[in-house]
Amino acid sequence: MFPGTLYGVRKFMGFDRDNFTKYVVCQNCYALYKYDNILVEVSGDTIIRKCYNLKIRKKGKFQCGGQLLRKVSLSSGKSVYYPLNVYCYKGVIDHLQEFLLRLDLKISDQDTTCKTRFALLFAATDIPAARKLCGFLGHSATQGCSHCTKKITNSKGERNCGGFDFKTWIPRTKEDHYKHSQRIKNTKTLTQKKNIEKEFGYRYTVFLELDYFKPSRFLTIDPMHNLFLGTAKKMFSYWVDEEILKKKDLEKITAKIKSLNVTSDVGRLPENIATNYGQFTAKEWKNWVIIYSILTSRFGLKSLANICFGMYTFVSTMHLFGKH
Repeated sequence: MFPGTLYGVRKFMGFDRDNFTKYVVCQNCYALYKYDNILVEVSGDTIIRKCYNLKIRKKGKFQCGGQLLRKVSLSSGKSVYYPLNVYCYKGVIDHLQEFLLRLDLKISDQDTTCKTRFALLFAATDIPAARKLCGFLGHSATQGCSHCTKKITNSKGERNCGGFDFKTWIPRTKEDHYKHSQRIKNTKTLTQKKNIEKEFGYRYTVFLELDYFKPSRFLTIDPMHNLFLGTAKKMFSYWVDEEILKKKDLEKITAKIKSLNVTSDVGRLPENIATNYGQFTAKEWKNWVIIYSILTSRFGLKSLANICFGMYTFVSTMHLFGKH
């Protein structure tokens, strides 16, 4: 049974309670200092430094000057110095490395051992956060692709993602990512940092310190914005705007959707698809692509089936991707 207390967890997992870095915290400005940088020896005398963090006010810059340590005199006559506030820190990389290397965990009160291995497999979150975690720029950047170095051009205020010459799509590698991220990490100004990021399409991320971490592979695809609210919606909007799907076709589609019996967990689309498709949610676009678009085309709507050569390929891919 897994322990129910922190003490039990530490004992079960074999964690060292004080296996972290301690910082001294200023009570006024919350600046962090290493203990050795605050307590210094000068000509045999112990000097306690105050907070020297610079604050900016209307009258100019000045040092905080907050007290960091307190002196305690022991009965033996010796003096010791304790931080007024302490911040304990241990990087996530250290934890992940420990999880990966700790293979034998002894179960309390039993003679058996369970062999385990923990590792970070992928970054599953919303796209802006996931791209930052994996060290990439936003999807609207010039080099917004997380898998290749293809550049997205801007013309008259509009983004052009065209140019499907796959030979020019140079794959990104962890070696290049690590090299440029180290340059970004070591820059001294924000301008230099942003210029390197814009030129190469990389950000620094601490996860690169993990030997097994592969940024492009571990970054999850966002089906909601990228596929359902993106590709599917734009395809359907284009068909309607260009009158490839005419009013009578939309009426047939609506009638066929009404005649279908689907389970309650799927849900129906809004009744009048001709006027309501612009307000479809991601789940409704998913249902349209995976379920309704196939069924309506099979019921004699040949105009829909022949609209685009890649339609069935897209539907089949989304069926495999979205059914989970």
